Amino acid sequence: RESGAGPWSDNNVTFTVVGDVNIDLAFQIPHLPPADGDVESKKYVVEFGGTALNTALHLKKLGTKVSLLACVGNDQWGDLVTAHAKKEALNVRFFQTKENTGVCIVMETSSNRHLVTYRGANAALERHLPDLLSHVIEGEWVHFSSTTPSFVVAALDILHKRGCVVSYDPGGIQVKNIDSEASDVLKDLDYLFLNNEEFRRLEKQRSIISPRRLVVKSGANGAKYFDAKVTLSVQPEHHVKGPSKGAGDAFDAAFIACMALFRDPTVCLRCAVTYATSYLLGGVEGEADFLGSCRGVDRE
Repeated sequence: RESGAGPWSDNNVTFTVVGDVNIDLAFQIPHLPPADGDVESKKYVVEFGGTALNTALHLKKLGTKVSLLACVGNDQWGDLVTAHAKKEALNVRFFQTKENTGVCIVMETSSNRHLVTYRGANAALERHLPDLLSHVIEGEWVHFSSTTPSFVVAALDILHKRGCVVSYDPGGIQVKNIDSEASDVLKDLDYLFLNNEEFRRLEKQRSIISPRRLVVKSGANGAKYFDAKVTLSVQPEHHVKGPSKGAGDAFDAAFIACMALFRDPTVCLRCAVTYATSYLLGGVEGEADFLGSCRGVDRE
């Protein structure tokens, strides 16, 4: 187990996160420029991102045993991502591809953020499905993050036959690729994570998505959980103004870690909202012990 595993010391659940890793080039700007216009950025940073990388790092900080499976390019960005994962002592299996490492341009104003994403090597992940499956241990929790629906569809039945729990957060780009065929298979998903916009999009398309459990993240309005028996809703205790970059990944990590530990959606929805809010407020002290404290969360 990871050091300081806290409540995980007697828990046998391990996690594998599959999905994208990026280099984020983040610019703070006063406003978006008009067409053919320009705007000056007063601050520019290079960050390590990608929803799969972010989620895996949060799971590790929460004290779980986690592995990351992803693709990087044979380039400088790929070398930097690999070095960062090593520095964070994250257990990774990077498949190196001829495509360049994924890049995300982030433009942040005081109230919003705007993203331009180049998938690059991330799009090559489907070619490595056999290798990926060879690294998954029977009974693991496998979380797909920003992968294509077809990739999850191809792996879902195999993983279920191995006794794995499977969750999926498609993200804003890949949710557009959920067609009727994928919808029919994804009903067997153990957990599907969407934000409000993604959920409304599927409703507008009248796509029939009926996973075993659905979690809808609503930003400042908290989150909702649906399964065949219950519908739950949780509001955050503190409201955070401004961009919410990375909060969705923090939420996913806290929710699945909590569910693997406690199997109580009421506790875990509150736990995930609290963790994501704390992340936006600057982080959680004693993250490895955070899940243990969730038992004391209000169960209203």
